[in-house]
Amino acid sequence: MDNKLLTPQEVADILKIKKSTVYEMIKRGALPAKKMGKQLRILPDSITRYLTSETSKKKEEPKFFPVLNEDPETSPAPPFFILSGQDELLDLICNKVSQKFSDLQILRSYLDSYNGLYAMYQEQINIATCNLWDSKTDTYNLPFVQRLFPGEEICVYHLCNRLQGFYVAKGNPKSIYGFDDLVRQEITFINREKGSGSRVLLDSMLKRENLDPQKINGYLRSVNSALMTASIVAKGGADCAIGPERIALQIDKIDFIPLKEESLDLVVHKEDINDAPVSYILCLLKDNDFREEIMHLKGYYISNMGQQLL
Repeated sequence: MDNKLLTPQEVADILKIKKSTVYEMIKRGALPAKKMGKQLRILPDSITRYLTSETSKKKEEPKFFPVLNEDPETSPAPPFFILSGQDELLDLICNKVSQKFSDLQILRSYLDSYNGLYAMYQEQINIATCNLWDSKTDTYNLPFVQRLFPGEEICVYHLCNRLQGFYVAKGNPKSIYGFDDLVRQEITFINREKGSGSRVLLDSMLKRENLDPQKINGYLRSVNSALMTASIVAKGGADCAIGPERIALQIDKIDFIPLKEESLDLVVHKEDINDAPVSYILCLLKDNDFREEIMHLKGYYISNMGQQLL
């Protein structure tokens, strides 16, 4: 091979693999690549070294965190820091970290609660956030953290409380107030994906009240964000959905029926709490100016923000 820089597509053609596979090789560090502007380029020698390594199995691949939910063509190179979760409050935290650490790429993964914890267990992200209700203990998050991180030292810090409830059409014309209303034949529902806090709450409450989810019209129809479910209800595509109050406050054509107050918490490995970005985030949660910013947002209850729970 000559020394011409190759595009991911050209590498894919050489190796007879999909272009997406090349991106995965780059993200996990198996195939070094150089970012040039917004594009990725690969040296031919890198392909030779990769093939030699795969054949001999003697060369250990460098370990990098994969960039989740990012277009590989625009993904920044390490070092970077990944914060996982779907709440808009995390955007504010990411902006603060970016301003504080100019040499650090702070990235958002929009994985749901359960899959975010699993990704953290797999060392793919640095901090996970979750809002998972455990029906046996009627508590949030800690039982899941203890089950998903066996034998590991984990710290959990409280971020905020939010209300979970039903999104219904303005005026609640179909009188939907409880989980038993969802099994009524005339009610259509739009669900959240498995692993989200809203889905875990729904499934747990259906089981507790001995309600058959298969009798819910639309139970198998799911989307990956609360904003999408609320928008579908607002447009008349469903009679009901479940999600946090903060989304309902942003959309005029729906009402919110509160069901349960939930806890949204940050999860981090104990060994990482003294790392600069983690330490900064934990201090930020107790900063009066930061709390003042959040108090101007609707749908967040922050009286115990920053309290260590585990």
